[in-house]
Amino acid sequence: MTTVRTRAGTAPAWALLGVVALTACQDGTEPLTPDLQETPLTEAALDGTTLQVETQQESMFGDAERTRQRDRDRGIDRPAVDRVGLAVAFAGAAVELATETLRLEGADDRQEALLQDAEEYERAAVAALDAGDTGAAVRAAQAACWTALKAWILPGGITHEEATAVKNTATELLTQAAAAVGDDDGVRGLVLSWAVTFYTHGVEKLDAGELRGVAALWKSAVLSYWLLG
Repeated sequence: MTTVRTRAGTAPAWALLGVVALTACQDGTEPLTPDLQETPLTEAALDGTTLQVETQQESMFGDAERTRQRDRDRGIDRPAVDRVGLAVAFAGAAVELATETLRLEGADDRQEALLQDAEEYERAAVAALDAGDTGAAVRAAQAACWTALKAWILPGGITHEEATAVKNTATELLTQAAAAVGDDDGVRGLVLSWAVTFYTHGVEKLDAGELRGVAALWKSAVLSYWLLG
């Protein structure tokens, strides 16, 4: 699938692009077994792995804040990482990406309903953020992100073909994001490094025949899409 988002950027981040090229070239080297290809990923299984991805994201936020504090102690001033604001912004990117994708590919009634649910969660996240309820904002943002993914590929269970489509989208968006962000060592560079981490993890899972890798790949795609906004 081809996304509609393209931006001119600064000099490419060659190391990050190398990661994308290496993992993308692994397609077809170790094909999945027929049994794995014919067993869709269920909603319950997806929910379990999305929780793992969000836990990893929270750990990344914590690591970033600890690094910032250490740098401040050494006299290095780095911008604060707005955990809640970014979570809500990522939710908006997820809903927009799913909306654009379904506009290009078409959506059935179930997909449209899920997309509307994702939009409602996003609006709830924004409202909670404005009201200062950070816990509710993060919970609603996470629900928006994953409901947007479900709107794209969940109805009928997630197949290997659909997971590969998410991988292709993540590859395209991460390549564009790396070129756009370049050598930025601020928040944008940090988010790009997260996108690379999720991408690499997702590709490893998918290439090993684990469709759960789709969650990390979607997270990478969302972060990359946000960087291109």
